[in-house]
Amino acid sequence: MGGENSRGRILMRAMQLSQSRAREAEKRAVMASEMVVRESVKLCAYKHWVEMLEIRVLVLEKEKRSLSEVEPCGVSLCFVLALCFGVAGMGFMIGRCLL
Repeated sequence: MGGENSRGRILMRAMQLSQSRAREAEKRAVMASEMVVRESVKLCAYKHWVEMLEIRVLVLEKEKRSLSEVEPCGVSLCFVLALCFGVAGMGFMIGRCLL
């Protein structure tokens, strides 16, 4: 009887240790899953941030292209206007001197 009692105690102690290890493993599994969720949320946020930055770059490049296309036209227009005013001014001066 004493041997069975001793075996029972050993078996009971082994079961307690096994349950303790199982609880610890469950806690660690929960912590690991929470960490995975946090990291995946961060990764998703960073991904969206990068996508927004890429869109912003595309918008800025489009604005830059549209400005560079307008600018030569603006320079041409200014040159034409200056030439017209110059010709008109010369005509006005010549007409004034002849009168």
